Amino acid sequence: MRLIFDDAEITLTEATLEKVLQEVALLTRQANEGGRVVAHILVDGQDVADLEAFLRGRVYPPPEVIKITTLTPTALVNEAISTALTFLPSLHEDILQKAAKLIQGQNIGGDSWGRFLEGLDWLNSLLAAVLQHYHLTEPKKKEVSFLAEELRQSLREMAAAWEQGDVVGLADALEYRLAPLIDDYLAFFTSLSIVGGSASDSSSQPDLSQKRPPVTKV
Repeated sequence: MRLIFDDAEITLTEATLEKVLQEVALLTRQANEGGRVVAHILVDGQDVADLEAFLRGRVYPPPEVIKITTLTPTALVNEAISTALTFLPSLHEDILQKAAKLIQGQNIGGDSWGRFLEGLDWLNSLLAAVLQHYHLTEPKKKEVSFLAEELRQSLREMAAAWEQGDVVGLADALEYRLAPLIDDYLAFFTSLSIVGGSASDSSSQPDLSQKRPPVTKV
């Protein structure tokens, strides 16, 4: 088993699971002390969110290569913003497709709704991370607050329509409230990527444990 941490191959005296996890914990702690956080964990090329849970749940075959990459908190947020710029257009399309399917009386699977809500939760986490790790102007801070509140209100309207069995109301909330809001999110993150945010000196880890949003499909 090979362990690569920030492109440096780590010599393991024993390649047992416990020794590997101990070494990873030590390297991660040292990285945190240096103002960096774990951004990516790859096990044989597969992106993994929780290394320990993944390894303990994997009986056979044992992994060949574990690769861990760290970034500064601000760099991690910048990377997430770049991801958002490609994710949001697909999310917008997914919202409109869901609204159309509801009006047509077509079924939307629970897994699709689950990924959809995970994506919205990821957006909310990204907003919080931007607020924490960037020196935003007051207008930009107000924009963050507005976007967060509008998302909460949209979710409340969707939940109310769902509980009442109001299919048309749910479709309207998706198409006429949430879809335009996603356009506002895209404009906000695009403005940050064009102008470039001013990084704060915060070294705490952004709450972006889910580094990439889930793929949205109807």
